[in-house]
Amino acid sequence: MRDHELAISQLAIAAQIAEHNAPINVSEGDLVQAGLEYQVAADCRAAIEVLEHQEPQQ
Repeated sequence: MRDHELAISQLAIAAQIAEHNAPINVSEGDLVQAGLEYQVAADCRAAIEVLEHQEPQQ
């Protein structure tokens, strides 16, 4: 797997983990942590968008 694809895969995993954890934090009343989780997920998804529209470097 090339570095470009690996970066996208790792960002997708991080986004999925954050999206999974955020509602758990909400249910536990930890809204600050939930907000951070939602932000991490959004940032990861935005980074994936950038990478998907970029040519991989050789």
